[in-house]
Amino acid sequence: MNNPNKIEEGLVEFLSSPNEISLHDLEQREFLYPWCEEVAEWWELGKTTNWNAPIILPLKLSEENTIWFASALDSRIANQLGIELLAHVGPSFSDFNGNIWEKDSQTSSDKNFFHSLEHNVYRFTTSSPDSDEKIAKYLRLFRGSVQKRPPSQKIVSTSSQLMRSEFDKALMLGDGVQALFLKNELLKTGRLSAENQIYLEVRYLAGLSKSPDLITNEKLLNKLTDRKLPKQILLDLMTSYHAVFVEEIEDGEKPEKKIEEFRTSTRSFGTFFRTRRGLKDSKLLKTFLLYEVCHREIKDDDFEKLASEVTDGDKFIQALRDFLSPPSVTPVVVDSDPDIVPDQLERANAAFLAMDWDLAFSLFLQLEPTKDTVNKALTCAELLKNTEANAEVCRFIESSNINLKTELAPNPKEFYLKISSKINNPVKGVAGWLEWLELISIEKDMEEVEKLLEHESGTWSIKPLCSDDSANALIDAHEVRRDLIEKAIITIVTQLQEEEENQSTIAKPLIDTMLIINLTKDAHSASDLEIINQLTQLFLTTGLSAEEYLELIKELNQLFDDNSSYNNLSWALDLLDILATHPCPSDEARLRLFSSVIEFSSRQIHRLNFAHYKTLQFLSSDYSTPLPKAFDQVANQTGDEEVRNYDNIKIGIYTLIEQAGQRAADLLKELYPNISVNTNNDHACTDRLRAIARNSDIFVFCARVSTHQAYYCVKDHRPTENLFLQPPGRGRTSIINIVADNIAKVLN
Repeated sequence: MNNPNKIEEGLVEFLSSPNEISLHDLEQREFLYPWCEEVAEWWELGKTTNWNAPIILPLKLSEENTIWFASALDSRIANQLGIELLAHVGPSFSDFNGNIWEKDSQTSSDKNFFHSLEHNVYRFTTSSPDSDEKIAKYLRLFRGSVQKRPPSQKIVSTSSQLMRSEFDKALMLGDGVQALFLKNELLKTGRLSAENQIYLEVRYLAGLSKSPDLITNEKLLNKLTDRKLPKQILLDLMTSYHAVFVEEIEDGEKPEKKIEEFRTSTRSFGTFFRTRRGLKDSKLLKTFLLYEVCHREIKDDDFEKLASEVTDGDKFIQALRDFLSPPSVTPVVVDSDPDIVPDQLERANAAFLAMDWDLAFSLFLQLEPTKDTVNKALTCAELLKNTEANAEVCRFIESSNINLKTELAPNPKEFYLKISSKINNPVKGVAGWLEWLELISIEKDMEEVEKLLEHESGTWSIKPLCSDDSANALIDAHEVRRDLIEKAIITIVTQLQEEEENQSTIAKPLIDTMLIINLTKDAHSASDLEIINQLTQLFLTTGLSAEEYLELIKELNQLFDDNSSYNNLSWALDLLDILATHPCPSDEARLRLFSSVIEFSSRQIHRLNFAHYKTLQFLSSDYSTPLPKAFDQVANQTGDEEVRNYDNIKIGIYTLIEQAGQRAADLLKELYPNISVNTNNDHACTDRLRAIARNSDIFVFCARVSTHQAYYCVKDHRPTENLFLQPPGRGRTSIINIVADNIAKVLN
């Protein structure tokens, strides 16, 4: 019966009376139940793959709970299917425990198509009538995994890509420890070219806001000169220059010193400022303008034209005007005689020969469109590689009278024909998350889609995503581009945390969907586990029913079993802390997870530190369960910590999760008597946040750094000699551990 030619005949019989789910209805898209749409997708997947994919179909008999069957024609796929179903469906909504269906034990009346298959068959029954909808949701994710499964020969490449994706996520989370680990792992693969190794280091420094370290690393910067920088690397460099120089110019009373320092710092790196690559990032625009002022002869009209592109830099622009206005100030001129003021065409040609493509392009477009200016403008646009330049040069050509067939050079002509055919269908800016997800589903210009996520998503409202249908759009997009959706989830979680009191309840379907996406991954990185903790905390605030709570605890138990290691112990303790501070409809279920963590920790006693012990002690009180006697040796071995004098040490903690910050403060005071601990979760740079930053010997920052105003507030106002720490997690244990690892430095 494993002949693909006979499969369909058997399946047609299976999907017929007495089975309420009929093939005719599936093919006509007439669904008896909403979840049958997913059944139709599995049917279609089987047909399009000649039944070489897993076969998963339901048997619905009257009012009885649905029976699901799953198998495959290929023995390898069938053997693996049990593990995959356990990971995706598990025992939460059914009686499935991963065991193979014992076909020989069935009576003749219970036999069907799946009984005739040679390889492993799995059978499970839903736990309640409404469980089918949930199972279908998980099967949808599994189907996406099956459809996107790469061929075996690409496993190594996919592994490297996955590692790079995790590296980017660690940067977004501000997890310096994980980012450094992944950076080193990427280097160890031996698959990065020398050029990409350089770019990786730039991403690492810029992504963690180590701007001074980047722009003062002349050895690294020299390796970047004369390279055609990718857009992200160019943006990283400009953002770093902006942080060190532009922000100081905007805030300082006497900006002349910083302008001169910038002039000196960039004197040998003019190649960074040849082209903006079409980027319109405000920080980049201001940094480029500062470079023009410092290193080129710039006329008033040209300055004002460039300044008009900057939309949020009034103080900065005025500072540059003041710098340029005194008669005694003579701009530095490069490759130009200061006594000669060239005309527009000469200036455009000079910029073209100097490979300053941005300036040359801008100047050519201000001239009469002739054969020469059009060909050179097209050359500039091709090198700039951005849709805006393409649109501008097309408008420039349309205003001309040149003969496109005879007066365009071969290369510019080929480029023009290519871009003009696409110019009427550019990727437009989107109003919010749903439009952005739609761009992914139609696989529209992914470079532009990723740029929208990085630069615009912080302003999009979460509310349109907060329905079941809209949340499902996230799953659809995840099937197309997992890496982008996982980055998007980090942004969405941050927005939900910042507006938790307004959106947590209405966002329940969205949070549930994001949890499903993360929980059903084949493997979990440290960044994944941290995101799951944050999603769990948000999910618990929505108000869960007893059934929903039990399902969540089951999933988290499985997650801990799959990821139990000493390196993940802090994550597990943070998870227990989250559960301890929220309503608990089932003490027994929650206690099972606590017991699993305690049992694992008891096998790691030789590695536990005093902070771990104190955290476990606090949690044992929360869970009304005393620690085993074996843990006493940890207290005895590390008790000397309490003898050291930590009087008057001041610790500041910034976290969006207020409960975690307060519980960390309470435990720190228990660990180190007489210390002072202040917590804060202000979104803006308030007087209180500035005061804590200035006065703390140790400042712990627990939030995503790349988009958070508070991060820059703390960095700007803390003394440079005081410790600034960013733990890998956002929970109490992560905060305690990073303080415990560093507090002795304050005494030295």
